[in-house]
Amino acid sequence: TQADFVNYRRRTNQEQSDGRTTAQIAVLDQILPVLDDLGRALQATPPELANNSWVQGILLVAKRLMAVLEQLGVKQIGKPGEPFDPRWHEALSTEASSNVPEGTILHVTRPGYAIGERVIRPAQVIVARSSQTANAR
Repeated sequence: TQADFVNYRRRTNQEQSDGRTTAQIAVLDQILPVLDDLGRALQATPPELANNSWVQGILLVAKRLMAVLEQLGVKQIGKPGEPFDPRWHEALSTEASSNVPEGTILHVTRPGYAIGERVIRPAQVIVARSSQTANAR
């Protein structure tokens, strides 16, 4: 009876934890497009306006949002130079490259995010293929 109770308590705690993570993912799924928009706005800023106070304000908001996500255990996934992994990345296309090994991420078109081992959104990436494969086609 005691072992059954211990197992019940462990299972209940795990279900509660899974429920919290699922709820966090639902909220984060709505917030991540806003973070994407902030990133695109900052990338599209003309260099001559980069030192304006409103641009710096947008940059601070984006940094603060990333800090909050990190505090919640959210990590950004998908960086150039990493090996492609279909669990974490979504390949949009391949590009011939002789500089890096085949299967290496060359460009990230949209960053991905994960909580622990659960993917919230996979990173959309462009992956290297060998130039020999490109010549054979």
